[in-house]
Amino acid sequence: MSRVKSPVKRPAMNPVMNPVTGPSTGAAPPLSVGLVVPSFDKGGLEQVALNLYRGYRARGCRVVVLVENNIAGAMLGRLESPDHAVILNREEPRFVETLAAHGIEVLHYHYSSFGLAAARALGIFTLYTLHNVYTWLDDAGFAHHARQVLQADRVTAVSEFVRSYFAGRAGCPADRIELIPNGVDLGWLEGAAPLPDLGLPEGRFVFAMPASFHPVKHHPLAIRAAEMLAERHRGFQLVLLGNPGEEAYGAHVERLIAASPARARITRVDYVPHDAMAAFYREVVDCVLLPTLQEGCSNVVLEALAADRPMILTDVGNAREARRMSPRVRVIEAAEDVAALGPARIAALSQTGETRNLRALVEAMAAALTMRGGAAAPEVLAERRAAIGLDRMVDAYHRLFRHSAPLSAAADATQPWLVPLASPSKTPETLA
Repeated sequence: MSRVKSPVKRPAMNPVMNPVTGPSTGAAPPLSVGLVVPSFDKGGLEQVALNLYRGYRARGCRVVVLVENNIAGAMLGRLESPDHAVILNREEPRFVETLAAHGIEVLHYHYSSFGLAAARALGIFTLYTLHNVYTWLDDAGFAHHARQVLQADRVTAVSEFVRSYFAGRAGCPADRIELIPNGVDLGWLEGAAPLPDLGLPEGRFVFAMPASFHPVKHHPLAIRAAEMLAERHRGFQLVLLGNPGEEAYGAHVERLIAASPARARITRVDYVPHDAMAAFYREVVDCVLLPTLQEGCSNVVLEALAADRPMILTDVGNAREARRMSPRVRVIEAAEDVAALGPARIAALSQTGETRNLRALVEAMAAALTMRGGAAAPEVLAERRAAIGLDRMVDAYHRLFRHSAPLSAAADATQPWLVPLASPSKTPETLA
């Protein structure tokens, strides 16, 4: 894989805009933060952005959500004011005008690098959070992506899996990237919203796979495993819960379900409102299934940990972290080593469930059917929830904004990752 060279100039920050030093006199005022996202409709990334919006607001920040593309919907209604979001339509002049109008001092990027170079030129502090491993990009596409990311003053990753992948493929030291795992708002755990009728047969053990219909989610593996499990056990149901995602892939999965000898044991559910997810985990789910090709830091895994549900996960994303937190998490090998994944390989694997980890998945599901006990003690569950809660994530980012120095303009322009950090890279424990 190609290593990334980035001829990036790093201008000195405008001291008036620098969130570290603040104005030249007096204490720094509340920060004005822009969250840059490609879309703001519904999904895991949008939920992370909404959580950060609320968390930053709770800490006194002024926050605006900057939506790169004209794709926004459900999440807009969950902001405190419609004025707290701006649809940019990929118009950089509008982006620059918005930065000035809102007095933006910090830009926090998620899955987008839109306007990052322009923001840096204006002296605005920039942070890029890596949410995934970007295996669908070929070497040229990844090199371009990495050059954009490494322009930011700070780069963070949501899991060690993501950090290791990016550092290895980009050819930069892992300590150039700080680790700040995602956190989830746990208020939904007390939700009393009723669960819609999902049409599930009564009395069956439910394996739930909450995952949007994209090729990397690898639904055919779950379907094939259900077929093999049905040859030995009858009393289970596989629930595939997720947004439509990629149309062609979704149609392929629907055909697999229709042709499956286990189709009576597979239920497709498009959507469960977030305020009903507590009831979904509490009343329906016996085991969460996520046998995906890749993850970053899955919200599903965090929510299942908070709800103390058993899980079967492939060894990607935050699976290892989940296993350390709960003895009821079973981790099996991935269908392919992440370093070997690319667009063609993902496309091929997403068509079939006949992968090297199929039998391991079937055996793990069979074991789950007979699992008894193992629920976390109240004090253990409380400690776990604190570790994955929203406050820890937001506090880590907020401290980074307040206390991290920008990268020096004297950096080697061809290898920006060689710039020393102002302080040692922090682990989640030291960020607490």
